[in-house]
Amino acid sequence: MPKFIVKSMRESFRRAGITFTREGVPVDTDDLTDGQLQAINDEPLLVVYRVDEDGNPAGAAEGGGKPQLTKTAKQPPVKPAKDPAAK
Repeated sequence: MPKFIVKSMRESFRRAGITFTREGVPVDTDDLTDGQLQAINDEPLLVVYRVDEDGNPAGAAEGGGKPQLTKTAKQPPVKPAKDPAAK
């Protein structure tokens, strides 16, 4: 499921190896490199919208700024605790 919709302010605009349109392109940030994220975030001709699980707009960024593409924080696997009674 896309976490963001990115729209171009032009009819069509290419950045970070992706063609964006005025209609918007769904973006799952887990599929992008850090360099691609930075290029999209820094591009003034692209507008980023957050979306909820259903793909509906989820509102503006906290603090009223431009939403930024960010990767989902992946948690390291949890190791089971050792049983002190086991030998």
